[in-house]
Formats: sequence, structure tokens, C-alpha cells
Amino acid sequence: MAATTVMNDRSIRSVIRIMLLCAVICLPTAGYADGTDKTSVATGKTLRLCCPDEQWYPFLYNEDGVGKGMLVDIVKKACESAGFRVEIEIFPINRCLRMAEYEKADGIIGLPYDKKYATVVEYPSGSQSAAESVWRILQIDEVIITYRGSGYEYAGNSRTLPEPVRVLQGSPVTSELRQADLNVEELSTSRQLLSKLAHDKNGSVVTNTVSAEQYLKDESFSDSFDIDPVPLRSSSYYLAFSWKSELSREERAAIWHEVRRWRQSYAFMLKVFSQY
Repeated sequence: MAATTVMNDRSIRSVIRIMLLCAVICLPTAGYADGTDKTSVATGKTLRLCCPDEQWYPFLYNEDGVGKGMLVDIVKKACESAGFRVEIEIFPINRCLRMAEYEKADGIIGLPYDKKYATVVEYPSGSQSAAESVWRILQIDEVIITYRGSGYEYAGNSRTLPEPVRVLQGSPVTSELRQADLNVEELSTSRQLLSKLAHDKNGSVVTNTVSAEQYLKDESFSDSFDIDPVPLRSSSYYLAFSWKSELSREERAAIWHEVRRWRQSYAFMLKVFSQY
């Protein structure tokens, strides 16, 4: 199986190519298609947002106690362009949920849809669908990397993944793999994941498409691995608001519209991507 990357808004470079095509039709306007007038919600309020404490580079990670990553960058830009000041704190996901539940946070950055979370936070309309959402911050794929020549092909059953399955510490996919009773090995960087796979010549690595592409360009890795063309999973990640936040429905809609607009901006996304 030839080395392949799954690229399509799941990988930011394909997002950028797609945005080239839609840049003209995504220019900002005075209002939104659903009738929301964005000028009426630019209040100057301060939004208190919580960022899950995960080492999930380049999407979400903790740098000296500060929430960083592409998800954070897009949300900050969207909120500010909608007329809000933003304060972001980084805590474990359960604490973020408690903060949202007890009115200590207006929203949480970078949540996939989860029925349990939906009792505490409001997702954009249609988020419970498995389809790629127009209101996502980003669509992110997790792909499977194996040592070249292993012959492994993913057919939709995670229990068949070659063990040990190596993942980044804090990766959202870890709990899913453990529930499948797999031998999971957590390491702190993508380079360590691939170095271990290259050394042991067995098992697999599960990581996001951006990290996979970046590291497989490294000459020390480029001829050693295969990337399965079928992603292990593909999820939309959202900015979700606390049901108890004082934000009005118009204000929430305006921010979600701004998230969509900036994600579709070629120049902005190129700038965000280039930082990582």
C-alpha cells in the first residue's frame, strides 16, 4: 500500500485549497443568511471560554499554562470580529464542563459532539449528525500509520489495529482505543511515536493528518511508513456555549457565523497554518 494522506478539510492544506474556490462567495456582509444582523450583537462583552487541557498539537495544547493551537486561534478571531473581548482559561475537560454548568464559563473550545456534554453546553444546530458540520471550527481526522510492508489495511474495526497502538498523551482518541481493549502506548510527541514505530517495526501509530504529513516529509521517516487511506475517525470540533451563559441566541449565532466565515478565509487560514 503506497503511503497516502487523507486530505480534505481534515488536513488543513486541503482546507486551504478548498477555500481558494470559495473565497469570493465567502466575503463578509452586513448580515447573515439566516437574518441575524451581526452589527446588532457587537456589544463589547467579555466572553469567558474554557480550553480543554490536552496536548494535541497543532490543534489544541497547553503551553506554559496557556491554551494554544489552531482551534483556539480560529475561535479568538471569530469572537473578536463579532465584537467580544475574550478570556481563555485552560483546564481538564471535566472542570471545563463544571465551569459551564455553574456559570463560570460562557463556552468551551474544541468539543466534538457528545450527548453527555450536550446536557451542559449548546452545540450549533445539526451537530449531532455524523456528517461534516458547516458550523465546525475544524474537521479533524485521525489516521493509522504502520511500518511499511506490514500489509495491514483498516476495514473499519478498531480492534484489528496492530498493537501496541501508539498515541499522543491526551489525544481524544485514546479512550476509544482503550475501550476496544487495545494495548495503548502514550508518548509526548509525534516524533517519539514514529521513532518508536521505526525502531520496533511493529504496532501502529494513530495521529491527526496534519502531524502525519509534516513528519512523513522528514527524510528519516519518509520511506519507512504507510498511512492507511481510511481514517480511524473523522470528527467536527465545535465552540459550544453553556446553556446558562447570558449570551443571547443572536449573539451565539453571530459567533458561530464568524467561526464559519474565518474558517473559510483563505488568507486567515494560511496565516494560522503557517504558525505550526
